[in-house]
Amino acid sequence: MKIRKALKILAVAALLIVGVALIVPFLGPHRDGRDALEVNPSCTHLCDGEDGGFFGGDGGDGAFGGKGGNAWLYGNGGRGGDGVAAAATGGAGGNGGLMRGSGGAGGNGANVTAPTGDVVAGSGASGGSSGLFGGNPGHGGDGGNAATTTGTATAGNGGDSGSRVSDLNFAGDSGGGGNGGTATTVDGAAIGGAGGYGGHGKWHAAQPGGDGGTATVTGSGDATAGAGGAGGGVFYGTAAGGGNGGSATTPDGTAAAGHGGQGGLVVTTGGAAGNGGAGGDATGTVAKGGNGGAGGKFGFGTTGGDGGAGGNASGPNVTPGLGGAAGTGMFGANGVTGQNGR
Repeated sequence: MKIRKALKILAVAALLIVGVALIVPFLGPHRDGRDALEVNPSCTHLCDGEDGGFFGGDGGDGAFGGKGGNAWLYGNGGRGGDGVAAAATGGAGGNGGLMRGSGGAGGNGANVTAPTGDVVAGSGASGGSSGLFGGNPGHGGDGGNAATTTGTATAGNGGDSGSRVSDLNFAGDSGGGGNGGTATTVDGAAIGGAGGYGGHGKWHAAQPGGDGGTATVTGSGDATAGAGGAGGGVFYGTAAGGGNGGSATTPDGTAAAGHGGQGGLVVTTGGAAGNGGAGGDATGTVAKGGNGGAGGKFGFGTTGGDGGAGGNASGPNVTPGLGGAAGTGMFGANGVTGQNGR
């Protein structure tokens, strides 16, 4: 009896808390958080944006690899700052308000250029999360570009979408994945960055995966491009396509293009699965086109996504990319298999 009474009290308290939170924007003052360089103008590394006010307000933007500020109950998260040093990732996007608000975009990875030697660029950061009842997760940041004349250039990967949309958020879209960075060298190896994941949209819609970065060698060496990121999926709604694979080019060496990302899945009827991304093209003495990404899978009565086209290959010794597999439909039609490259 005492346990039952205690549970009733807890349930009433929970309802009161939610009710108060829903009307708080009309009661309390709003205050936007300041951008990082407003808080500290002399900051040069990992400068975080300020959080918004408790009753409402957006988070401030980060700078130099710092995180975006968070919103508390209502408001949007701040954008993460771009990376500024070799191999420095971007700052994470700030989180949207607990009740309602969109997450901030993740910062881009640092670009790196050197006259000689191996260089590694920074990766993009993930976006911030969305609110329980409204808002979208933040977009992933782009990977940084890498360039050198003699040595290995390794580009950064794209960041992923912010975390999945809440079950109570019926109109939120996923954030989308960042693109992989490009890699360029004269003599050496070039390695493009991979695209980020498009995220989970739950009830409404998802956004595409990021494209893979290109890899280019202008003298002698191997070029390996980045793969496309997987497209965002949904439980009920419209899934998104996978990112396209990057192209790879070298006049003297092996060129391996990036594979396309898999299309997003949709679980229940009434939505559409995502198509696979296209494989990248390759040009080299040994050239391997990227395979197309598989189409997104099923759903009750939903058609599977189409497979992405395979990439083309050019040179003395070539292997064209294969078309991506058709997405299967559990009680609906399958998608179409992607065309092979040539």
